[in-house]
Amino acid sequence: MTSKDKHAEHTAMNRKAWDAYQPDYMEFHLKAHPDFFEHLGGGGVYLDDDEVRLAGEVTGLTVLDVCCSSAADEAFSWENLGANVIACDLSPVAIDIAKENAARLKSRIQFVVADAQELAPIASDSVDLVYGRYLCWFEDLEQTMQTWFRVTKPGGRLLISEGHPLTGCLRVEGETYRLVWKYHDESPEYGDFEGTPLADHCSGWRGPRHPSVEFFHPTWRIVNAILAAGFQLLRMEEPTRLPGSERRCADLPHDLLILARKPGAEARPRSR
Repeated sequence: MTSKDKHAEHTAMNRKAWDAYQPDYMEFHLKAHPDFFEHLGGGGVYLDDDEVRLAGEVTGLTVLDVCCSSAADEAFSWENLGANVIACDLSPVAIDIAKENAARLKSRIQFVVADAQELAPIASDSVDLVYGRYLCWFEDLEQTMQTWFRVTKPGGRLLISEGHPLTGCLRVEGETYRLVWKYHDESPEYGDFEGTPLADHCSGWRGPRHPSVEFFHPTWRIVNAILAAGFQLLRMEEPTRLPGSERRCADLPHDLLILARKPGAEARPRSR
């Protein structure tokens, strides 16, 4: 089997698992945020303050959310901040539910079924800000960054907001940390998809189990892929998680935030 065939097999596997999860994923959002529609309908956002600060003023800009999921809460948040939003997801089920949410919120977001690694329906040089998350689903990180570079306008920017790879290798056990993944091990991780952390907060997901595969990318791999694609690195931050977390270590970086720019037309400063 060629690497291209293997990539197609992995994509199909993850699409099937993600499709099966989407209806319940939306329900988990509503359980976690009973005022979900009221909050977004009133102009609220579900973005971290650090993300909003790094993105800066987005009014009138085209923002691309590459993995919106069925809830599309981050896509709706960018729209509430004044952006014109394109929201993509690998899952047709996710996009159908997101469109239903959009109708309820009277949103004008353009929803598109697309693999974030290729973004075939998205025109080149068409996006002011690419909002990139969930890198664990992207097998070929270099290709993914090249794709995101392609769709970004000259002078446009890339904002990556990701769980920090280092802390993702650890779990807290009492007062100690246990290594659960070797930091430089980039081999695929196969297993049955059991939902996201949001499901864990809602007593777990009891839906059908489908095989899936995730891909670990250390920080150096992420940064090098961004630079190799042609982006210029503007800023990198490593915020810590708020105290009280059960899943990550409060005294180690929880998030990895990277802001980069595509060379070209002069862009006015926007970071707050």
